Amino acid sequence: MLTFFQKLEVGEYCEREWDKCRGLRELEQINNYRLLQRQQRLLKDLDGLSPRQRRLKFGDPIQMERLSRKAFGGRRPEYVVKSARPYGRGLKGQIMEAAINDCLARYGVWISPRMVETCWKLFREIEREARSGSTEEPTKDDIF
Repeated sequence: MLTFFQKLEVGEYCEREWDKCRGLRELEQINNYRLLQRQQRLLKDLDGLSPRQRRLKFGDPIQMERLSRKAFGGRRPEYVVKSARPYGRGLKGQIMEAAINDCLARYGVWISPRMVETCWKLFREIEREARSGSTEEPTKDDIF
């Protein structure tokens, strides 16, 4: 059984990992946006050229493919920018599993995924109250 403060630490761990994943996702979106800008510049350069001018400027289509891959860091150019949010059972499940392992390593106690979710909700609720500036003190019924 976890104490109140241990529950808060488990919830804080989950929230910290969630924020890390969200930050990585935002960084990935920025990189995808920059890649898209490079692709658009290359397409704009190619757009006004006739097939003959393209061959003169870039050589044969195979050479053109090589140049386009070189322009995109060795990857084939793609024209879709994925901006999925870090929600879903996959990521949340991974964070919860990591929290279970962290709790086992720290406190020597195995907790269920449902308990991790409860700790996470408790932490978010207390954090929300702290940010809103609530001055009333919680009672024992509010905490447990």
